[in-house]
Amino acid sequence: MEDNNLNPTTPTNVPSTPLDNNPITPTPQPDQAMAPLRTEIPPTDPMSVAEATFNPNGTVREVENAAPMMPESPMATAPTMPMAEPVAAIPADVPPTPPARKSNGMLFALIGVAVFLILLFSAVGALVLAAYGKIQLPDKKLQEMIAFKVQDIPFMPKTPKYVLLKSGLVHQGIGSANTKISLSAKSDEFTQIPGIGDTLEFLMEGPVDYTDTENPKASLNLKLTRELDLDFKFLDKKAYFKLNKLPAAIYPLMGLTTSNFESNPFLNRWVYQDMSTMETDASEMLDNRTESETVDEVTENKLILLGEKLSKKMTLTEETKDGVGYYKVSMILTQEDLHELEPDIVELLELEKSGLYETSYQSSNSIISMLDNLEVNVWVEKGTFYMRRFDSAVDIYESAMDGYSQVLGISTIANESTTDKVISIAMSASLDELGGTFAEDFTIPSQSITFEQYMLDISEFFAQQRYGSMTDTQAGGDIEGFEDPQVYAPPTGRTPALDEGMGY
Repeated sequence: MEDNNLNPTTPTNVPSTPLDNNPITPTPQPDQAMAPLRTEIPPTDPMSVAEATFNPNGTVREVENAAPMMPESPMATAPTMPMAEPVAAIPADVPPTPPARKSNGMLFALIGVAVFLILLFSAVGALVLAAYGKIQLPDKKLQEMIAFKVQDIPFMPKTPKYVLLKSGLVHQGIGSANTKISLSAKSDEFTQIPGIGDTLEFLMEGPVDYTDTENPKASLNLKLTRELDLDFKFLDKKAYFKLNKLPAAIYPLMGLTTSNFESNPFLNRWVYQDMSTMETDASEMLDNRTESETVDEVTENKLILLGEKLSKKMTLTEETKDGVGYYKVSMILTQEDLHELEPDIVELLELEKSGLYETSYQSSNSIISMLDNLEVNVWVEKGTFYMRRFDSAVDIYESAMDGYSQVLGISTIANESTTDKVISIAMSASLDELGGTFAEDFTIPSQSITFEQYMLDISEFFAQQRYGSMTDTQAGGDIEGFEDPQVYAPPTGRTPALDEGMGY
């Protein structure tokens, strides 16, 4: 067979590829046309594809002037795409939709939020200013409520007025405490009282329980200087007392001597008096009227006004004692400050109606002029708002007392220029063991007598002292320590020489 035989013969070492009638350009099969491109076949430039023929001996020969090979269509190799939904025809009379514009809704929302925040902060700021008295509201009660609510927030600053009000509210829920109250008064006038000196002291201490307002309890010890000592209890609507010590200066007046002191009926005896009512219909009616009474509106407004003026005189500091933090509310009122508050105090206490105050006198002769340097200190525990201690002190001037004596109807000449103090008074009260039970202190004394029996025993004691000595004298008995009782017979009022001269 000739070498230039144009009939191609497929060599055995060449993979069999189906060809079209054209021996040069292969025609892809339908399944190959839909298949993806083989990655191992490099892309060919259709403009430079050389025509290839196969020789019978299996060699490939390039054929010049051969028809260029057409590239495979990309549509033939692309994956099958789903059919798109048919588009509905647009009516001819419908105008075309304008292009969408950017909405301004977000801008309006931001402006609204900003306005809301401004109004909110303005309202909060106004409330804070009202709470601290920087602005005054027409409704005083509303301002008081706002002030309390704002300052009740833990991190908000506190004012002296809030600390006192908060402490008062807290103590409404505390029914018991151990109390200690002392009072001291100093004046040169006290030196006229035997055994007192220039200082008069009073001390009262013990537990008090008023959880049950209908049946309060108390167990107190009272001391007046070192001369008077007594115990007092109030249990089950009965008042108990026991005298432990009396001033020695009054022993002669009571007929106490060395011989009868141990058996005297005054000391070391528990005496009680029933303080309960008969619970009649009339008393029940009064109780119901008392429960229905409310604070008068005018009086409440007066208290608010006076509270505002007093709060301006107060200062608030913080102290630590024994590891416990305290708020200390302090106030000092001079005589000038007291004169400024005088009209409100007189109106609130209705002193004009009581007859103890006369407005026709000058202010220098009023009750308030009796006082000067009024000092008040209150310690309130931070964590609980318990009032732990209350101190106060005041000075009284002699000139003011002289002027005030005119109100009592005593004619005196007041020397308003003098500054001599008549008396200085200080009082201190402290509380501890708040909420305690004090069961041991609130026990009824095992041996006690009625007040009626106590008075009968005292009467009998005096009778024995008075008539016992007279009976012994009339019987002619010897008086102990003397041999001749006639020497100590009751006197006749005349001397022996005069009696003999007149024939007696």
